[in-house]
Amino acid sequence: MTFFHACKAVENWTVRSPIYNSERAETYRVADPSNRLAVLKLFSPQWIEADEFGGSTWPLEPVIRESLNHPFIPCLIESGFHALTGREYIITDLVPGENLFDLMNREVVFAEPRARWLMMSLLEVVAYLHRLEDPVVHKSLEPGNVVVNAHTFEQERMIPVSFGCARRKSDGPAMSHLAVHPRYLPNECLERPTWCPATDVFSLGVILYMMLFIEPPWEDGFTDVARPGNWEAFKSARSQPVHVPDHTISGDIDPSLRNAIRKALSANPDDRFADAGAFLEALSEPSAESVTLVPADTSGQVDIQTDKPRGFAAVAGMSELKRILTEDFLNALRDPELYRRFGLSIPNGMLLFGPPGCGKTYIAERLGEELGFAFRKINPSTVASIYVHGTQEKIAQIFKAARSDAPCLLFIDELDALVPSRSGAIYHSYAAEVNEWLAQMSNCGEDGVFLLAATNQPQRIDKAALRAGRIDKVVYVGPPDHEARRAMFEVHLNQRPLDEHIDCDELAQLTEAHTAGDIRLLVDEAARDALTSGAHCIRMSHLLGAIKRQLPTVSPEVLAEFEDMRSEFESRRNSNRAVRINKLRTKWISPDGP
Repeated sequence: MTFFHACKAVENWTVRSPIYNSERAETYRVADPSNRLAVLKLFSPQWIEADEFGGSTWPLEPVIRESLNHPFIPCLIESGFHALTGREYIITDLVPGENLFDLMNREVVFAEPRARWLMMSLLEVVAYLHRLEDPVVHKSLEPGNVVVNAHTFEQERMIPVSFGCARRKSDGPAMSHLAVHPRYLPNECLERPTWCPATDVFSLGVILYMMLFIEPPWEDGFTDVARPGNWEAFKSARSQPVHVPDHTISGDIDPSLRNAIRKALSANPDDRFADAGAFLEALSEPSAESVTLVPADTSGQVDIQTDKPRGFAAVAGMSELKRILTEDFLNALRDPELYRRFGLSIPNGMLLFGPPGCGKTYIAERLGEELGFAFRKINPSTVASIYVHGTQEKIAQIFKAARSDAPCLLFIDELDALVPSRSGAIYHSYAAEVNEWLAQMSNCGEDGVFLLAATNQPQRIDKAALRAGRIDKVVYVGPPDHEARRAMFEVHLNQRPLDEHIDCDELAQLTEAHTAGDIRLLVDEAARDALTSGAHCIRMSHLLGAIKRQLPTVSPEVLAEFEDMRSEFESRRNSNRAVRINKLRTKWISPDGP
């Protein structure tokens, strides 16, 4: 069908541009007379097996979509049959954003909190499908069929936009594999196609794995849609259990997340999560060690059991950052009576912001060790819930538990995802959750609960969270300095076969603006080069080659944007300080002089 015929296909809608064409359907961006944007999908019945239509000549997708009612499933606007072309069509809401396939190609890897939260947002939708009275199996969950949207809801979410392969339980079995990449299908669907919620769980597990580790769980050698003749390669690749690494280039992976991925990718469907809801519940409950940490006495700054440095002694370099944290936060919490005697307030909370991969979470954990208080770590997955008001209840429970452990340092990672700005369009439940955060954060320091938060996007945080009595101080955490980079190379090269001429000081000089994650990746790349070349150890040439190939993940333009934010926050802080000083002068100094 030509673009011209598409323009004439549906009355009252104007075709703006093509989106995607496949054997199954053609999709176009359209607009109505009020300029409302939507998606037109024209089905191609000659390419779809008869059972995909439920035994009739009408596609199942519009029938299924019409029965769905979920805020994060694009609404069906209309459907019908166009006599001129002999094609069935549907028109659905347009979800603004970027499909996950393109986003993964652009950003390469996702930090664990972001990947976990995005997957949980998608699982919430799929769990709704699986737990309907007549359950729906999506069947084609892959990055190209998911849009990452942050514009409408003020919080990133993954939203499924295509239901072309979806089936209800009552529709009976389907044999078609068309348009489904075997990489996202479990072996039982390749051998004898059988569709159930565990099929979707496997697909979601593959997507989450690739978001965290870039590569697919098994090396399959395919980048394009493979035909049935090639499926033996997929089945053969999965003969071994999946290996889930314990870290990515952006940091360590929580053990509970690794276990959940392994379970989702189990070869036996009976060993997988029963449905997306069970997968969601597993991601909602991080392991105890990642949620609650109670450091031992840190007066000696060495962990007696492991003989490793603790607190700031474990942070190489970054002397200016450590000075700010000590003077603005640590000292006040260590000796609050002294500060009160001088009329100085105890900080209620502090925000660490900066580019991704610069060690904000690591610094926060070391700060908890340095302080010696009970330490609780919270991220978006900790409070996510599929139930109405469930997240608000979890937020209240978190603060209640922190108060019972007082004095307690409550570390909130990815604060922008938890407390997004309420200005503009925001889904109602999010606004209620933000209000709950703000209420719990207000002057919680008086109860012995002190806030420490981190974010890559401070501009997206609700401004009410950054006022005095909630988050009092904002501190910039930039790329590691020379001393820190040198120490990172030493740590990551340790326990590997090394040539005696490795100069970590030179490596540090050559990696200015590289983040902690970048340095770990450089060392891994150098080790891989040494291994594949047949060398007996890692040489300086391998490291220099990796540095030449791998540019910093944070571009100079992005660093400049963060420096501008830093200047803005410092200017705001200095302005507030000047206001306070002027008030004191007005109170204590007469117009005629002292």
